[in-house]
Amino acid sequence: MITNPNIPLEIFLPLEQFPHLHLLVTADPHGLNNGIFFLKVHPWSVGLLSAVIAYPTFRSDQKLEYRDQSALEALVKDKKFRGNTAILPQRWFNAYQAERDGSRKLPFQFMPGDLLVHFPGVPDRDARMKHYLDRAEHHSPAWEIPLESTRYLNETKGFWAEQQRALAEQRSKAERFAAEAREGLTTTQDQLKVHGGMLDSGELERVEQHVTQLEDALEDNRDDLEAVKSAYENLQRVSSHPCAPQILSKKSVTSQRDHSKRLSRSRRKTCIRKPELFFRRASTSFCSHRIWAAIATLIGKSVHR
Repeated sequence: MITNPNIPLEIFLPLEQFPHLHLLVTADPHGLNNGIFFLKVHPWSVGLLSAVIAYPTFRSDQKLEYRDQSALEALVKDKKFRGNTAILPQRWFNAYQAERDGSRKLPFQFMPGDLLVHFPGVPDRDARMKHYLDRAEHHSPAWEIPLESTRYLNETKGFWAEQQRALAEQRSKAERFAAEAREGLTTTQDQLKVHGGMLDSGELERVEQHVTQLEDALEDNRDDLEAVKSAYENLQRVSSHPCAPQILSKKSVTSQRDHSKRLSRSRRKTCIRKPELFFRRASTSFCSHRIWAAIATLIGKSVHR
């Protein structure tokens, strides 16, 4: 129910620095509430609404406590849709009814001057609404406060200023992590050029697949810390392994010995002269266990010579 028509809806919209935000919604003590929300006309929005409708069919194993509302809450956290939603203060445009005697005021409860009041899932709704409807129909001056006299101007300005600071910090953090991931990617690619021939086709394919995924994340989603972090960790998981030659099979050891014979003599001498430097450098790489074992085998053979 609209209680103060003096509040323009555009006051809640994000600044131009937030073109990625497509959904503005609020949350109550039970989680996201989709009784009232802002949705930008955008392909992302079409995809989100389609996914909400399809959710009970394609994710029938998921319990939806509040049906479409629970589906929406789950989807905005999904990899495909996350990062495009802002949770705004509830009382701005989704305030719940307050106690008539004013004995209790919670952050989400209606106060005079608020844009509207919402009655989600309450018993005897008609009776509860009458109290507010009588005042709204009589255009009570205590409720229809001019925008300049409400808290909206200061609150919205402060909220989006804080969001700007948080966004700048998030992007700075994402850039630092992307630089680390890019360095790890380069190291992995260099190791593949040198040692890729030692991996069997399955291992090589898995590593190359995750290399491509990290390249795509750095190219298309470099501001999305979670996307880059996920791709980076996946690459680490498939391509790094502690130096533990004792776990290798005979076939692996044989292939390592064959490969070690192809290494140059000058490189073997470098390993013997400063093995601690070699291992320090190798410990930061993304070699598979076969490559680690090949290094250990090479140094062992060189020492005996």
